[in-house]
Amino acid sequence: MGLLDKKPHKGRKNVSLSNREETCYMKKTMGKQLLALLVAFLMVFNGFAMTTARFVYAANGDKTVLAFTSDVHNNESNNTGKTRLGSEGVEDKEATFENGAALGHKFGNWTKLNNEQHQRVCTNDASHVEKANHVWDNGTVTEKATLTTTGKKLHTCAVCGVTKTSSIAKVSLGKAKVASEGKPNRKLFIITMSKVSGASAYKIMYRTPNGKWATKTTSKTKFNLTGLKVKGLYQIKAQATKKETATTKAVTGASANVNYRYLNTIKNYKIKSGSKSATLSWSKDSYATGYQIIYSTNKNIKNAKVLTLKGNSNTKRIVKGLKKGKIYYFRVRPIKRYGGKDYIGVLSPIKAVKIK
Repeated sequence: MGLLDKKPHKGRKNVSLSNREETCYMKKTMGKQLLALLVAFLMVFNGFAMTTARFVYAANGDKTVLAFTSDVHNNESNNTGKTRLGSEGVEDKEATFENGAALGHKFGNWTKLNNEQHQRVCTNDASHVEKANHVWDNGTVTEKATLTTTGKKLHTCAVCGVTKTSSIAKVSLGKAKVASEGKPNRKLFIITMSKVSGASAYKIMYRTPNGKWATKTTSKTKFNLTGLKVKGLYQIKAQATKKETATTKAVTGASANVNYRYLNTIKNYKIKSGSKSATLSWSKDSYATGYQIIYSTNKNIKNAKVLTLKGNSNTKRIVKGLKKGKIYYFRVRPIKRYGGKDYIGVLSPIKAVKIK
């Protein structure tokens, strides 16, 4: 029998209907069916995001009954499953029901899926599984790192409780920064190094450019580098070292910089007072590429003025514009240009002169 076929009202006998009665019955039946269809659509879109649906209609006397099944997107998880809405009609064997209503998802505890993810399974329907990435804490140190060995950390996932181990890099010594100062008329450099935490000694390396590195070792951050025989430019660097035990090999840190120092000082340095001027002269330094004149009215050469002379043959200079009756203090040093930079030599002793 079709959905719109004639059927006697409940409680009536099978009697023939007039054309008017038959038309009235058909309109009444169709109206109920359309109303039921509208209610079904409102129920689906109010509670779920419907993807596909199957509707079943039945005519039972004056009463029109709607029952259907649908593939729906469950709000609790990102899984798509079949759910039955209504209490009559075709039963959906793939859904889980209790008293005619879908039970929904009830997930168990999170468990490890692999090293990157964990999962939890619906206890009502094992086909519904949620997955997520582990949430690791910062970890607890189980083995400290040393200068010669790596350490270990134990991390725990805050969701499922699974653990993993990570390594800690070896401890490294800091970089030692070096500076140097030359002493007038002495073939030595005073080497000063920045203090490195954990260091037990410092290694000083020096050479002339393109020469072989020579090494000195000291336990202090200040060291007099003596025995320099070659006049000219020196490269100097320093590294911090430490031995963890008497039997282990010393670990060496990195050098923070290479310091350049020109080993030479001015010889036969003379100064003569003039009228609001001073005349300076010195012997030629064949290794130099220029000179600096530094002068001030302060005996400690503070707030000094600097004159730069190019060429190692330029060994005499008249400094003008000085104040009459004032005492001026002068120092001179050679300059060595290397790799596009100027490196200063050892300062001469301070000489004072009263201006005429």
